[in-house]
Amino acid sequence: MPAWPKSQHKLQFDASYSPVVSGKLIFLGSSSSCSMTAYSTEDGSEKWRFYADAPVRFAPAVSGGKLFFVSDDGYLYCLNASDGILLWKFRAAPADDLLIGNGRMISAWPARGAPVLFEDTVYFSAGIWPFAGIFIYAIDAESGNPVWINSGSGSLWTEQQHYAPSFAGIAPQGYLSADEKHLFVSGGRTVPACLDRKTGKLLYFNVSSRKFSKSDGAFHTVLSGYHFICGGIIFDSKDGEGECKVPEQSIFTEDKVFSASGGKLGVFSFPPRIYFFPGKDGKEEKKAELAEISNGGESRIKSLFVKSGSKIYGQLDDGSVAAIDASTGAIRWKYKIDGAEIFDAIVADSKLFVSTMDGRLLCFAETKNSPTAIKAEISPLASPSDEWQEKAERLLKISGYEGFAFIDGVYSGNLTRALLKKSSMHLVVYEEDRSKADALRREMDAAGLLGSRITVLNMSKKLPKYFANLASSENMGEKDSTRYIDILRPYGGAALSPASGKGTFRKGSLEGADSWTHQSKDASQCLCSADSGVKAPFGVLWFGGPSNDDVLPRHGHGPSPQVAGGRIFIEGTDMLRAMDVYTGRLLWQKEIPGIGIYFDNTDHHPGANEIGSNYVSLPDRIYAVMPDKILLLDSSDGSTIKELTPPALDGFEKAKWGFACVSGKVIVATAVPISVMLSRQILSLERRIASDFSPGRRRQL
Repeated sequence: MPAWPKSQHKLQFDASYSPVVSGKLIFLGSSSSCSMTAYSTEDGSEKWRFYADAPVRFAPAVSGGKLFFVSDDGYLYCLNASDGILLWKFRAAPADDLLIGNGRMISAWPARGAPVLFEDTVYFSAGIWPFAGIFIYAIDAESGNPVWINSGSGSLWTEQQHYAPSFAGIAPQGYLSADEKHLFVSGGRTVPACLDRKTGKLLYFNVSSRKFSKSDGAFHTVLSGYHFICGGIIFDSKDGEGECKVPEQSIFTEDKVFSASGGKLGVFSFPPRIYFFPGKDGKEEKKAELAEISNGGESRIKSLFVKSGSKIYGQLDDGSVAAIDASTGAIRWKYKIDGAEIFDAIVADSKLFVSTMDGRLLCFAETKNSPTAIKAEISPLASPSDEWQEKAERLLKISGYEGFAFIDGVYSGNLTRALLKKSSMHLVVYEEDRSKADALRREMDAAGLLGSRITVLNMSKKLPKYFANLASSENMGEKDSTRYIDILRPYGGAALSPASGKGTFRKGSLEGADSWTHQSKDASQCLCSADSGVKAPFGVLWFGGPSNDDVLPRHGHGPSPQVAGGRIFIEGTDMLRAMDVYTGRLLWQKEIPGIGIYFDNTDHHPGANEIGSNYVSLPDRIYAVMPDKILLLDSSDGSTIKELTPPALDGFEKAKWGFACVSGKVIVATAVPISVMLSRQILSLERRIASDFSPGRRRQL
């Protein structure tokens, strides 16, 4: 369950497993089951499993019999590597506040700066929103005590991309790397920041760097000599200046770079050669390049992952795992895997371990034998009694069958099981007893539901406001329900006793809340909201939600998102989408071919700022304007209620709908034979005009 969609290629740190080996154990973190698990390198059998409160998205660091890993719950954990016993844990966040991030209940400051161990100190970070606080730590590996903290580099006055000065800073999402002097903090979508490893002082963060492209950056940083490599660019460690490009997934040694170059094995000298030459205004300029040593072997190499001795391990264009001769590029051996792309590979314990994008872990060794397939067995949940199913049904008829439910305490677990069976809700269960919480986690993990349908919390109960469609507990009385009012979702959230089905309700909107139903607020187009509930200080309520791949590009200035009835409505080129404004959950998405085509461009034209929005959103209805019809949609599910066609107009063969707005019970719409030019038509017209008035040409218009 990756945090970000595939289109965010620089943030695919948890697209599959990144294994780590120590001795005879291989360790895997899981973003699905919020766990760290140790398996035998000999036979793949599970040795132990430790559960955190939120997804574990990065590989651990292991040394001296200790294993260190971070979680979206905001903690750094230190376990005994041999048996998974917790030795200590350290909360990097300033508080235990929770929110919904990437569809999961996590810390408001998730730990997404993966740990790196240097000598006797472990370095990691928490927080991904600079304005909310970024915390980078050096922790004594033995005691778990802080050595230093950098908590100020998330609020710098700095220049962002597009030459925009603003308060911003480091936003860690990726692996940290360290050498004797430096600590590099990967930002995923940005180049890494560099800190003094011994003091935590920020040395440089060239966030506006676009020497090679504005897409510089990655979630991992490789160190080699006086250079670091990130996102296919080699940088000077001294000042972070980019020197030259290199194919991504290249392998670096002290004096060579190995890459898949045109399907062959390309070998280059390292570090780059530096040239100085006269530049503009007589200033000396620098150029760096990698000198090619060889480019040979079969033209079948797709990607490289790891070098061990005289062999490099990678994937061929037919999907095979292959051992490639580092000197000649010849393929020593290969093994075909069924249609799976390799995510990561390591060599340890005289074996090659390969993780694939479909979630498999493969082990290769010199000994020839018949491979053993180990599959996780799904254990269906025990069916709750008829009594508990009836109680669950009573609650769900009031709260609805979708969204989030909060269950306070495990108790017998019957309410939890019944709600899972009778609904499609995502359950958030809090249990203060660690042993009971782990028992429920193991049961849900075995059933394949942990993470996807249920989250079990043990450390924090500081839940976000407005997220729960339902709150309940096996022993909740009607009077107990009032204490859950803050977490209930407006427009129908309910805290209910399973015994009576009665309790506390949050009906309608929040006090002082207002809607935004048109492009410029409402039919008056006043650009002025009457909402009195929005006040500083601000914080993140949720982030993530469905991918924006289908949403219109910002350059075309499409219609603004609209909010009504607890839903946020967003337009795409060929769709309209509704999301829960309080959690980011996708409620529905309706295909409407061509609805946003006018705004689907990157030409920075005025868009909806000039011609207005082509849809209106009300709590119960949406009016989607197309040239030949206005679609009247149900706001709750996107279904079509009716279509309004343009009236017949004298003198016009075919009328078209234009602007529309709604006030009270009246819809006001223009209907004329209008049309707007698409950006490509505008560009063609501009070129014709430029040609008509070019020097030496005149044309009477």
